[in-house]
Amino acid sequence: MNVYSGAFSFGSYLAGSVDERTGQYLSKVKLATLYPSGPLEVSKHVTLSFSMLNTQPSRYGIGWRISNTEFDVDTLTLTLLTGERYKTQSLPSVGGTLAFTDRKLKDLVVKRPTADTLHVIYKDGTVEVLKKHGSTVPYRINAIQFENGESLSFRYALGEPLDRILNQKGEELVVLTYSQSWILSTVDSLVDGGHYARVRFSYTNGYLTGVTVPYDLSGPPGSAAYTFAYTVFRNGLSA
Repeated sequence: MNVYSGAFSFGSYLAGSVDERTGQYLSKVKLATLYPSGPLEVSKHVTLSFSMLNTQPSRYGIGWRISNTEFDVDTLTLTLLTGERYKTQSLPSVGGTLAFTDRKLKDLVVKRPTADTLHVIYKDGTVEVLKKHGSTVPYRINAIQFENGESLSFRYALGEPLDRILNQKGEELVVLTYSQSWILSTVDSLVDGGHYARVRFSYTNGYLTGVTVPYDLSGPPGSAAYTFAYTVFRNGLSA
């Protein structure tokens, strides 16, 4: 199992754009890219993403969320790691398959093998195993299984925020650290050579305002950083 953090490749690390269809500003910080060893051409990205439509405070700053594949039972919405969202008809019974209301997906199916487990099965052979980690949280990734047999484990702190991602050997590929108030403070990602690249986050009035450029954790703390500034509109949206 390999991990690529985007460290020292600044152009692929941070991206921002305006959606031409909606006029909304979108931004994304790539934290890590996970992919199996060998010839399989498949990868999974762990990112922080900003949306103007998201006005709720979070552990990552107002408007920001961390990527995950989730199924929300209350809204009957499936959200993929890519950020794509799909409405479904209902939570199927055990042994059943999730039915989508807004489109027919040909590249994946979602099955419910047990009451607290969903399997998101992709055309490339990858399976994301979703589990309920608490009564108030949605189904979320518990493991990713690749076609070649390799797997990843996702761990959550106190059943809530993503805490770390491990390979099948138990090695930590991505480690997220939170403040005492459970706000994301650092992310460490394993890179080539066995080193970890660290990213630090800073906040002002609940908004994410600073993200350092990834730096080698074995060296001095990095000081180069991206800075975010926000404008809050009358309707409560910010950009």
